[in-house]
Amino acid sequence: MKHKLYFLLILSAFFFISNQGNAQIQFGLRGGLNLSSGWGQGFFRAPENVRLGYHGGIVVDIPLNDDISLQTGVNYTTKGFRGKSTITVGDSAATNNDVFFQHIEIPLLLKINAGDAGLRPYFLVGPFVGYLPQESKLLLKNEALEYGGQFGMGLHFSEKIFLDARYAYTLQAPALAKGGIFRNNVISIGLGVLF
Repeated sequence: MKHKLYFLLILSAFFFISNQGNAQIQFGLRGGLNLSSGWGQGFFRAPENVRLGYHGGIVVDIPLNDDISLQTGVNYTTKGFRGKSTITVGDSAATNNDVFFQHIEIPLLLKINAGDAGLRPYFLVGPFVGYLPQESKLLLKNEALEYGGQFGMGLHFSEKIFLDARYAYTLQAPALAKGGIFRNNVISIGLGVLF
């Protein structure tokens, strides 16, 4: 219950910030591919292969001045890994695993623009909060909240079109049903449009 309350508070803050009446606030869409892997303690061994996934969502860009803005939004993203380790859930065990989780994430990134005209590069850094809306046999039922950090860089092709790459590292992930922890590492590449 406490985790759901935190998630709702963050979501409310996002909508409060986005409704401040500033005409310069831009909304948009972003989507693309994820390359995710992870590591665990007490349950998983290091995966041998990354897992290909996807992400998509709403972007809100809130300018603070000409060169710095806050970029937030709500994203649906997939994470997990492929690997060879033994996972035992109940009476069944698997050795070739395709571990897959669906997340809803809210990033709050500081966006630093590095150019004025033409192709404009920018840099991103900041935290994110994620929520796993579905239940999994691998996770404790009441542990669905995660948080971590992201950083990356991107390129504006015009005032409306952008491409960026981000690296996300989970600092706190949902607890595993068998004990131990699991953390995601994700590289995402996304194409976006602002309205």
